[in-house]
Amino acid sequence: MTDHTIALPGKEECPGHMLWSAFGASYPDTVCSTALDWSEVEGGMPGIQLCDADDDFRPKGDPCPFHDWNGFLQAEFHVDDGETVVLWASDETPVAAGTEIHFHDGEALWWTATHPDRGEERVLMRAVPYEVVPA
Repeated sequence: MTDHTIALPGKEECPGHMLWSAFGASYPDTVCSTALDWSEVEGGMPGIQLCDADDDFRPKGDPCPFHDWNGFLQAEFHVDDGETVVLWASDETPVAAGTEIHFHDGEALWWTATHPDRGEERVLMRAVPYEVVPA
């Protein structure tokens, strides 16, 4: 019997220049502010955030998922009338609160976390609306 298990990477360092787009382009246009030279900009680096290469590398206020994974989740998956849940991809059971999410660069951003029994595993983000109970 052949084992087709693929070892998933754990936490990765920020690549600086991302291969995916946080701003809707069909090509890589996203750069972490830590990868840019801010020495000639008045006020210096504006904090660690994502910058748009199509807009003269201006910061857009979105947290970098590699530096602030929790802030990125709040910004990208916030639901006003519900909540965002993180599920293990293999069985769609909830990931324990406080479990660190590991982001991975590629043509699309993807994420994993370390399961206490199974090791590194892909996770899913799901927006779940609050149930409205008639009065």
